[in-house]
Amino acid sequence: MIKNKSNMDKTRKNLLTIFIIAILLPLLFVGFFELWGIGQGILLDAYGQLEFVVMSVMELVTVICIPVSLRLFKFTKVRKELAFSGKRALVKWGKIRLVILGSLFAMNILLYYLFMQSSFGYLAIIVFISMFFVYPGKTKCEEELYNARG
Repeated sequence: MIKNKSNMDKTRKNLLTIFIIAILLPLLFVGFFELWGIGQGILLDAYGQLEFVVMSVMELVTVICIPVSLRLFKFTKVRKELAFSGKRALVKWGKIRLVILGSLFAMNILLYYLFMQSSFGYLAIIVFISMFFVYPGKTKCEEELYNARG
């Protein structure tokens, strides 16, 4: 029993590390651009059409990826894998979910500073808030494994 608990703690710490990196990396972008201001708005006036296309794509990708990542563990394939593989599947799918949200967060922050367009900032805020719904807490990890088996 103790070994199993230790294994769950290791699984949770692995996911928690990715969660923290997914939040800190975009915040480093913010610090870089705010402190040095290098590159702020470099794509602001240069490419008008590019801004529209990138904004449209990022809105679509964000609107699709947030619900998919929040409901990822409800998909049949993922539930079956969680039921059979347990913690190994939890780490695999938890990483996928956190990488999806973390990369969206980072990309929207980066695009905000490149285009100085507030819409990218709003998308980043929405993704940031969504990340806390998948926070890899101890109870959350145990519930996801239990629900897959139940």
